[in-house]
Amino acid sequence: MSISLRVILIIASVVTAICIFVKIRKSQVRIEDAVYWIITSILLVVISIVPGIAEFFSNLIGIMSPANFIFLCIIFILLIKVFSLSIRSSQLDNKLSSLVQRFALQQHDIDVLKSRQTNPKPDTDEISDSDSSKNSSHP
Repeated sequence: MSISLRVILIIASVVTAICIFVKIRKSQVRIEDAVYWIITSILLVVISIVPGIAEFFSNLIGIMSPANFIFLCIIFILLIKVFSLSIRSSQLDNKLSSLVQRFALQQHDIDVLKSRQTNPKPDTDEISDSDSSKNSSHP
């Protein structure tokens, strides 16, 4: 693994960790997500400091270059993250649909109650009394 790739990995990992810590302080990222990115940063720093790890695994798997192994690992890590975000997005979409439906039903109930208050229905006793007086006056 070349020195330039090692330096780039270290810099990218440190910058990622710093950004995550800043976001944690501002409460802009969930702890689960922060842990994921911090662990990923630490793994990249370890691989870049000890390139023998990448060489060992690339030889074990049969990949010609440790750099290719690192890129493959990064792609795999990102695919896992995208998959977990897709699952979370689907769950939130389902919750949002349920919430919108519940809100619409409650809004409908409120509208019905408001319409009853502004246009009260006449009592059935009053209707039957007025109907019977009409019927008795007409033979």
